[in-house]
Amino acid sequence: MATILVAGATGALGRHLLTELKRRGHRTRALVRDPARLPADVADEITIADLTDDAAPLTSACHGADIVVSAAGQATTLARAPDRRGFDAVDRAGNERLFAAARAAGVARAGYVTVFNADRLRGTAYVDAHEAVVAQLRSHGPPATVIRATGFFSAHAEILDAARRGPVPLFAGGRCRSNPVHEADLASVVADALEREIGEVAVGGPEVLTRREEAELAFATLGRRAPLLPMPYAAARGLAALVRPLDRRRAETLAFVAAVSSIDMVAPPHGTRRVGEYLREQAARAG
Repeated sequence: MATILVAGATGALGRHLLTELKRRGHRTRALVRDPARLPADVADEITIADLTDDAAPLTSACHGADIVVSAAGQATTLARAPDRRGFDAVDRAGNERLFAAARAAGVARAGYVTVFNADRLRGTAYVDAHEAVVAQLRSHGPPATVIRATGFFSAHAEILDAARRGPVPLFAGGRCRSNPVHEADLASVVADALEREIGEVAVGGPEVLTRREEAELAFATLGRRAPLLPMPYAAARGLAALVRPLDRRRAETLAFVAAVSSIDMVAPPHGTRRVGEYLREQAARAG
């Protein structure tokens, strides 16, 4: 069995990935900034470092690992966050620093979770930052497994929050389709791909929904009618430009959400979990 370091361990995917790898008998090492955010016993080892800190001891954190896999980066949420830096400063720079440290430590393989349909989404800061990391891995190593997901279920928690507050914006009339994947199902695919040393895999969930159906499902979960607000893509880009000087992360997120909601995002299906079940669980927890 391998020793596998997981960056982004406190995130929605990272926690499930640690659990899945440990279940398979691998020795897990969680790379975190704040160990208090990591559930007890989810990892065999914990190492503390900030990917965006030039002085972070990343090479020593990677030392002895067979595989370094990253699900680290800024969340694509429109909620205000303390860190307003853009995706290039965090997702690209942090992950490039991590994989450079992995090379220096002699790690045999890397894993990186990024977005499906990246070629159609270039020009958004989120995708450009992630594709820069992929390019670095392809040109400099370590040999990498790249996992391209259509979207995480955790993003739908924000749709639920938006439905509580009022109208939910719809891009491209809500007609574009997606099959998001639950983080636990995605973790299983990531673990399989790492173990089999697959170069690249595209991952979606078992259920295809239009963006309108996703929004209507959120309202139905709350027992409310569905006020939907059509928003032209150009309007979203204009709003993002206005927000950018004040909060770069939110501006770049808005531009990405508008772009990704305006194309079909349907990848090969994996797993069994469905969006409606997830939304009901989230609504029950919120009370």
